[in-house]
Amino acid sequence: MAAARVEVASRVARKSEQGADANEELLTEWLLDAAWPSVEYVTFNRREEGVVGADWLWWFLDETGECFGVLVQAKKIHLRSGRLHLELDYPKHSGEQMRRLLASADEFEVPASYVLYCGGHPEREGLECGSHDPPGCERCARCDVAVLPALIARSVVFLNLDRPQDVAPDAYRAVIPLEDLMASADSAVLPLGFREVSDELKQYLMTPQIGARGVAKLFFDALSEQRKGAFSSFAATSEIMTSEMVFTDLPTDVGHFSTPYWVHVLRGLRRELPPIVRSMVLDGNDLPQPEGIAGIAVFHV
Repeated sequence: MAAARVEVASRVARKSEQGADANEELLTEWLLDAAWPSVEYVTFNRREEGVVGADWLWWFLDETGECFGVLVQAKKIHLRSGRLHLELDYPKHSGEQMRRLLASADEFEVPASYVLYCGGHPEREGLECGSHDPPGCERCARCDVAVLPALIARSVVFLNLDRPQDVAPDAYRAVIPLEDLMASADSAVLPLGFREVSDELKQYLMTPQIGARGVAKLFFDALSEQRKGAFSSFAATSEIMTSEMVFTDLPTDVGHFSTPYWVHVLRGLRRELPPIVRSMVLDGNDLPQPEGIAGIAVFHV
């Protein structure tokens, strides 16, 4: 994934030298193509014109057969008139695209996220990542391509309704470099309400994780840290999930998010790939494409 990120950055630079630009859909195709065969994917014919950063269904699959699914939408940080812009409230500050992303994620029963193309270092001048360490910050160097959980993105937009110029800097501080998802999640983040959850969940949160469980944990840890900033008490009620999911008893705590975040993230952690994903992507079968997505990718982690 690091090599794919470097390849995308190189192509973007060549485009820029030609006085041209690359849109979100093209950037995603470059990324997946550069990561092949560690990433296998199918691209669908577009049914909607004018949709920026069409949704992709990404699955992180490990050697145990477990997987973690995420519905992603591509976004670019743009440099315009000397300012950095990130249109998370597209179109025309309505937020309709984000609402649709979250609604589609509910239909697929996976979390929603943005994959952010942050540009090269000149385009990011002045931005500081969550662990900024200048000069030559190593984390920033990995942030050319990063992910931002959609529930965090929604909070960033809400907190900056009167300061749209702060959306890009605030979002950038919260991103996870894409290639970091492939590493182990070895932190022991104690979320709010830790004592209220099942022993199985406690063990998961306290133990270093790799593979699909590691990707899911990094997503959850990011939301858990955000949740600690809310003043509401922890909701100890739970929701029973389906047997395909690794964790079947999850807290319904909402905090300041728009939906129960434990459920939103950890419902994406499954015991095996959905049959349609395996058939279309890994086996290459030609099946009717699912509604509302531009393609499906399987990341082998």
